[in-house]
Amino acid sequence: SLWIDVVLPCSPAAKAGLKKDQRLVGLNCQSVIGWGEIEALHWLRSYPDSRDLTVIVQDSLPNPLTDQHFSNPNLHSSSP
Repeated sequence: SLWIDVVLPCSPAAKAGLKKDQRLVGLNCQSVIGWGEIEALHWLRSYPDSRDLTVIVQDSLPNPLTDQHFSNPNLHSSSP
């Protein structure tokens, strides 16, 4: 699973309501369950800045033994 580690204050992610320790479950209606950190970061970094991004998250606490964490301070997103 992928988890949000950092949301910078005043960032688009913060303005969209994303929070630390939320589980990332979808990007633009595409499931990211089973994605690794590298795959998710590559996808996010290649996404055009000029397009809105829908980020689907789940509020829950991570399991440190099985879950990966990632942070992308340049995340530009909108939240459903």
